Amino acid sequence: MNKKQLISAVSVSLIIIVGAFAYYLLNKHTTVFTVQARSTNHQQIGGAVQKGKSSSLITVYIVGAVKTPGVYKVKVGTRLYELVDCAGGFLPGADVVSLNLARRLHDGEKIVVTKKDSRSKGKSFVYKKGTTALSGKIDINTASVEELKRLPGVGPKIAQRIVDYRNAHGGFRSPQELIRVKGIGKKKLKKMLPFVVVR
Repeated sequence: MNKKQLISAVSVSLIIIVGAFAYYLLNKHTTVFTVQARSTNHQQIGGAVQKGKSSSLITVYIVGAVKTPGVYKVKVGTRLYELVDCAGGFLPGADVVSLNLARRLHDGEKIVVTKKDSRSKGKSFVYKKGTTALSGKIDINTASVEELKRLPGVGPKIAQRIVDYRNAHGGFRSPQELIRVKGIGKKKLKKMLPFVVVR
């Protein structure tokens, strides 16, 4: 090896050593975290099991006239009738007609399955709209469009908006939240409040 080749070899070695030392200084205080994916069984609290990635699951709460009420994790796009199956099915006397079993569920939603005679309990009110009489309070979280149309000042369009709103927001938290539905102002809400309830 001649003098020129020796100088070149030494220079390359020095560059490698300096580079390695610089890399060490830059990374000696850096902590590397490794996140390992793990398989998890997602289940209803005390009940049925649903499997899948967390990003493809939503959490819903079903109570009332079902065999196993509780919080369930289900796949995105799950329909109400499938959730009812997970909850063991309806109890005798469940008011199935007031539910849209074909609709898709939303994350954070609460579904209340009432019994057929539950809406007649408590204080009774009577409202006459043409030839239609309304007695008892209507649960705006479970009522159908036809039932909502019986409320004062509520036609088919507003009734459908009420249903669309509760589906999009997981239900109403109070009757006063009806003010957020397009077409319902303060005067109309005041007329409706004596006849509605949130369970």
